[in-house]
Amino acid sequence: MHSYHVYEAGNSYTGDSGYPAKAFTYPPLTYPDSKLLRLAENAYEAPFSMAGDAATLRDLLNDSQNTPPDSLVEQVFGNQQRQQRLALEHLGAPAKITREPSEIATAERVIFPGVGAAGSAMRNLDELGLLDTLREVVAGGTPFLGICLGMQVIFEHSEEDGGVDCLGLVPGKVHKFTPDSPLCKIPQMGWNTVEIVREHPVFASIEDESEFYFVHRYYPVPSASEYVLAETEYAGIRFASVAGKGNLVATQFHPERSGRIGLQLLDNFSRWDGTC
Repeated sequence: MHSYHVYEAGNSYTGDSGYPAKAFTYPPLTYPDSKLLRLAENAYEAPFSMAGDAATLRDLLNDSQNTPPDSLVEQVFGNQQRQQRLALEHLGAPAKITREPSEIATAERVIFPGVGAAGSAMRNLDELGLLDTLREVVAGGTPFLGICLGMQVIFEHSEEDGGVDCLGLVPGKVHKFTPDSPLCKIPQMGWNTVEIVREHPVFASIEDESEFYFVHRYYPVPSASEYVLAETEYAGIRFASVAGKGNLVATQFHPERSGRIGLQLLDNFSRWDGTC
């Protein structure tokens, strides 16, 4: 059984977390056979302000934090580490929080989800000495999964926060949605269709044009079509909702919020050896 080391890097909800300053309801999860995930489902279904989100989940799940050490690392921004860990535990992959470069460097796999702003995320990673660690992990062939903001910062540059240089793991940039119609709401917040354009092991047993859950104001633009694995349309833009390069794959949507189809993607990643 694998375990995940989870790192919490930044709690800003003013950037590409996409969360408005008001209460709203998360989409319900469907994990009826897991006590922990039923607890998380109750938290999701109760509206609460995002300012209290991390604390709410932390209090609810405080009695479930002990997990085995070693082997699989989850690198997470903001409060996402709790949600990701519950989904992974449901799949038989317990999680542990870490910010130790040595633990991340020796992991069998790295999952790098997040919410927040690109600028604060990159500053936090720099201050913790993790920029080179993450680059070395990918360069060394370790299977790597970026999620939401964790997808955006794998590219070279983001328009967020006035312009931010990012990890540069995949050639490309991140742009802000600028819809022509005032009726088009930004951030995109909700379910949307993901059209697979290039086969990949993480799509195993996932039907084309399945729906996943998105929360974001910015969207990635890889520099070449070879890095685009799936696409989604929003605000008049057809953007890369899944990108990949070698042993790295990344999703703009949140698998952990996308019900059983999201669990399938996480399960596929947990079995993937990093080759295509």
